[in-house]
Amino acid sequence: MLLVLIVSFYILLQGFRLLFGYRLENNKIIILLFHFLPIYKILVSDIKEIYSAGMLQTLLIPGLRFDSRIFEQRVVIVTKSRLINHVFLTPKNPDVFITEVKNRVRG
Repeated sequence: MLLVLIVSFYILLQGFRLLFGYRLENNKIIILLFHFLPIYKILVSDIKEIYSAGMLQTLLIPGLRFDSRIFEQRVVIVTKSRLINHVFLTPKNPDVFITEVKNRVRG
């Protein structure tokens, strides 16, 4: 019985990974529902700060959450927007994602 619960929980967590995808284009980050349907975009020029943080560090910060990996590191994007200025993403490799975004902000 315990094994069935553990396997079910693992399958549930893996299913969340199918929910959101992220694509970097020339001057924007596009959030995709089910990895193909664009639902939100962030212009690179609107990014004030980008960094990596753990789940517990971001739990009480209000913002848009496009988390597809529940217990993984989050990419926190602070935008210049006054309405919603925090966006949380969980790409497969947060450090590489942050580096690519920072390169696009500079260049």
